[in-house]
Amino acid sequence: MSERVASRRLGKAQPRRWQVQIDTVLTRDAVFEGARILARISGCGISAATKLMNNLPGVLLTPLYKFQAQRLVRELNKVQIKAHLISFPQTGGSDGRNP
Repeated sequence: MSERVASRRLGKAQPRRWQVQIDTVLTRDAVFEGARILARISGCGISAATKLMNNLPGVLLTPLYKFQAQRLVRELNKVQIKAHLISFPQTGGSDGRNP
């Protein structure tokens, strides 16, 4: 049995290995709404989310779980913000953050 399958069976969470790249905003109103969505789903501060939305294209540096990153991309697309997932290699602790 693979380590990944074993960790799921033991109830261990997979590491946060995903980031979201935001490419473009199709409407001006979407900048504000996008910042709110970023802060709510990723847990980053509203000021960091606003700064990212005002400096596109950019990458949300907060590491996310895959399901969390997918949800974020779906919610951003609903408000006309083009975004996609980026996987990054595991380099740190078990939560995906560098020590």
